Amino acid sequence: MNNSQISIITPVLNESATLAETLESVRSQTLPPFEHIIVDSGSTDGSLDIIHSYMSRAPYPVHLIQTPAEGVYAALNAGNARAKGSVLGLLHGDDAFSSPQVLEFVAAAMARNPKTGLIYGDVHYVDSKGRRSRYYSGAHFRPRTLLSGFAFPHPSMYVRRELWEKVGPYDTRFRIAGDYEWIVRATLRNAASIIYVPLDMVAMHEGGLAFHWANRLFHNIPEKRMALKVNGYKTPLWRLMGRYLYLFRH
Repeated sequence: MNNSQISIITPVLNESATLAETLESVRSQTLPPFEHIIVDSGSTDGSLDIIHSYMSRAPYPVHLIQTPAEGVYAALNAGNARAKGSVLGLLHGDDAFSSPQVLEFVAAAMARNPKTGLIYGDVHYVDSKGRRSRYYSGAHFRPRTLLSGFAFPHPSMYVRRELWEKVGPYDTRFRIAGDYEWIVRATLRNAASIIYVPLDMVAMHEGGLAFHWANRLFHNIPEKRMALKVNGYKTPLWRLMGRYLYLFRH
């Protein structure tokens, strides 16, 4: 595989504090993406100035899509619909690639496994002071672990276009668990061929909806239960809640 197959999608909404780091982590990749699609949902904090500066310096095509603020999954859908690459990856505007070799490693993994529809790996979190805090590995993920609410880290996911078109876009009814629902749809309902690659791919800044314990407990759990239900799977509430007992230790 060469770089012409990898499109990176970055949703942005007022990410000026972290966006320059995010974009520089793409520009510094040893294997550049074929294209970088940035979907801005109405930033008013200077993010657009950072994006335009980046666009003028990037040695590969950068496309800016400006959309209404309808949620991160709507933004990702807009970016994926525009993408021309045969492999789709994402990098949120408050995250960054963990090293300059990530896309090179992804391309090699895809080339070694031409029948694989999706690869995923690991991510790590950094706190407000930029210190590494936690590590989230996809090594123990199996499709059946979705029934307990456990998925691999979504920001480490790279999907072949054929699989994306088969599974369909993110369900925008979900506020937090749209990525989880998509993974349920891909792996449980469509039996996608997936492979774990042992690589730390993304540094994620802690904060936002997905990190607040109340959102996880009162929104994420019901949404995950709904995600299973709409795909034909039932699981007791206690089984999903067990996944979040660690919240009270962080």
